[in-house]
Amino acid sequence: MKANQAQDGAERWQLDFIQRVGRIGYWEFDSMERAISLPGPSLDLLISIIGVSLDARRSFMDLLCDSERRRFLSALDQAIAGRLALNIELQLVGSGSQRPYIAVRGAHIGMEQGPARFAGTFRDITNEKDRDAAHEKVITQLQALLDALPQGVSVIDKDLYLILWNRRFHEVLGFPQDMVFRHARFEDFIRLNALRGDYGPGDPEEQVQAIVARAREFLPHRFERQLTGGRTVQVEGFPFISGGEISGFVTTYTDVTGQKRSEEELTRQRDVLKTVIDNFPGGISLCDADLRFTTYNAQFMELLDFPPSLFEKGWVHIEELARFNVNRGEYGAGDPDEQVQAIVARARDFRAHRMERARPDGRWLEIRGTPIASGGFVTSYIDITERKQAENALAESEERWKFALEGANDGVWDWNYQTGKVLYSKRWKEMFGFTEAEIGSSKSEWLSRVHPEDLTEVIGIIEQHLSSETLPPSVEYRFRCKDGSWKWTLGRDMVVSRDSEGKPLRLVGTSSDISERKQMEEQVRQLAFYDPLTGLPNRRLLNDRLSQAMSASKRSALYGAVMILDLDNFKPLNDRHGHLVGDLLLIEAAARLNACLRETDTVARFGGDEFVVMLSDLNPDKAESTAQAGIIAEKVRTRLSEPYLLAIKRDGKPDATIEHRCSTSIGVALFVGNEASQGDVLKWADAAMYQAKDGGRNSIRFYDSKV
Repeated sequence: MKANQAQDGAERWQLDFIQRVGRIGYWEFDSMERAISLPGPSLDLLISIIGVSLDARRSFMDLLCDSERRRFLSALDQAIAGRLALNIELQLVGSGSQRPYIAVRGAHIGMEQGPARFAGTFRDITNEKDRDAAHEKVITQLQALLDALPQGVSVIDKDLYLILWNRRFHEVLGFPQDMVFRHARFEDFIRLNALRGDYGPGDPEEQVQAIVARAREFLPHRFERQLTGGRTVQVEGFPFISGGEISGFVTTYTDVTGQKRSEEELTRQRDVLKTVIDNFPGGISLCDADLRFTTYNAQFMELLDFPPSLFEKGWVHIEELARFNVNRGEYGAGDPDEQVQAIVARARDFRAHRMERARPDGRWLEIRGTPIASGGFVTSYIDITERKQAENALAESEERWKFALEGANDGVWDWNYQTGKVLYSKRWKEMFGFTEAEIGSSKSEWLSRVHPEDLTEVIGIIEQHLSSETLPPSVEYRFRCKDGSWKWTLGRDMVVSRDSEGKPLRLVGTSSDISERKQMEEQVRQLAFYDPLTGLPNRRLLNDRLSQAMSASKRSALYGAVMILDLDNFKPLNDRHGHLVGDLLLIEAAARLNACLRETDTVARFGGDEFVVMLSDLNPDKAESTAQAGIIAEKVRTRLSEPYLLAIKRDGKPDATIEHRCSTSIGVALFVGNEASQGDVLKWADAAMYQAKDGGRNSIRFYDSKV
């Protein structure tokens, strides 16, 4: 008996030690009273956890709120009835706003005599819960940050299991959502890619094993991967270190399809521009906004006799080029520094011009300069030495005139001003498709074939020359050929004889076929200012027109507006049917946009499926202007939402027709005068467009500016 009492005392001493030192409380459950009893040390521990003293009337159950008490008793009853272990976390009623947590464990206690009892332990887990909550908050914030990134992100641990990712991860790589979950295997993602052909031909399982083996090396990498749908993804990965050793790998996935497509389109445009420049019938050069000659062809170097060493950097500044010409006497006598500074000053305030210049070597050049809206200018150089020689010969003698009449490459004409009769050279008639007797010799016949838009200028120049002693004029105009087509020609004339009163008796002139040159100039202009796919103005031309519209708005006090449109359902069409079908949709969308707008408005393509519309001369009242812009925007939205029937051709013949529905999200920003910059107005419209997209798409949003 004493031995049992001694043993019981030792056990209670041990229990007391555990409760006080290990801070683990002990409890027993009275199933008859449905109450919890605690030894003294456990009661002290519980008091220290909740931070308040317990009076004799309060029990363990009183420290639980109603919902927690019901949950605890329900779990306790189930454990007792099923002879199961109890494992539950409970929140106690503490002091003030503090709500401590305890972990409660319990089990049946077998007794030699009397009924079985249910008892257990509890311990304070408040700090653990606080740490878990803080950790969850950090994870939530990190997840929000990752979800805001435009790239896909994945984090795998050292065992190649997925532990963190964002929503763009499966969107960029095309993984099913049910495949992306915590502790998903890296190997399973690779296997899906291999089975759908992302890694090209080969045994899928061998591809999986090879990639997994490389992944276990945890080496930094960066590469681009072409997906089977035609998209290009840039993959960049790097290991992360924890505790001095590699703990996993972070990988980002950036969809660079649009960027690659833009790079390819830019390369194609550069190739086209280079082809045009290289095959231009004369010299051509491009001077940029910094006054550097950066682009030129071989004929430019040959016609102007520039040594290659002058362009050894790949470019040359206009001041250096001007000084080279001045030093070799290209511009005649004068102070070299003054000549150079005058040339640079004219270039800084560049204006369109056309002139003829004789070089010291006797060669004549026709030089035309055209400014570029973004800065700089394009200049063409045509060798007109032969023509000038022919014209000089005409002025010197009748014999040389006859030689030029039949031998010059240009067409030559002789006009008797008294009789009105015009004679044409054989070359002139061939140039416009006539035989000897197929065109009349009257002045009225000639004038009837000048293009109506050019007629006033042509008559004005001729009359000015006839009434004064000015230099022989030149004029470019379109002339109707025998077959009804129009040919661009450069006409020059000279009064070769006058009567005693100074009235003209006879004029001679030349006509040069400049159609090819005009076509090249138009091609250069199209490449510089228009989108090659839709024919719409590009970003450069839109910026120029927007600048003009804002200046006009400042003078008139009328509002203008900029709309940015993005096609909502364009990408699935490209992914499913390819870019050729997507291009057909863009062309049709451009045509519909043009049909919705006024003649004074401008629609441009910024790239991809994004268009910009500029509305000018709306109203001096902002509310009225907003209403006008809204009507036009709604008209555009409705028209672009109508079904598209896209006819696919193969070998030039109809092959199939695809019906596609594609709505648009439109952002609108108003401006008046120069109260805001071009960049601000475009940013406002772009922000409003993204509000329309975020609001469900197929809608219109106005930017609420202070303008």
